[in-house]
Amino acid sequence: MKDTTYTVEFSEEQLQTIIEACDLYSRLQLGQLHMLTEPYGVFPVKSISEHQEQVKYLTDALKAYLYPELSKNAYYGIFSDSTPEPAKELWDIQQVLRHSIAWHNYPEGGMTVNFDTPLPASKLPLCKVTNIKEATNDTSQTKT
Repeated sequence: MKDTTYTVEFSEEQLQTIIEACDLYSRLQLGQLHMLTEPYGVFPVKSISEHQEQVKYLTDALKAYLYPELSKNAYYGIFSDSTPEPAKELWDIQQVLRHSIAWHNYPEGGMTVNFDTPLPASKLPLCKVTNIKEATNDTSQTKT
């Protein structure tokens, strides 16, 4: 692979969606299949609430099939040798994005994990967020 970098612009709302997707994917790879039905999971809680027992049974059965080495309430940690590298990479991306948004929105800092310096889990260097700027009314697009 080339050592090429890319610049992509997202709104904060789009970044929040990316953060949630990175978090969900990495958690599923850790064996946290119950996240499929959590509030921001793939399937909204409202649509499954009347079938909660069946959904729990199915996610438990799927976990037992995919991760037979893990007990019912056990999961891999993000730094585990058993955790797939893409899950670690997405965890790293999530950390960098939430850290950047937190410090941009609250330059005085705060007491949540969002303000902690990202700790790399993957073999790749951490991605970078630069040039955070306020939205403009410019709707032009750059052609490549």
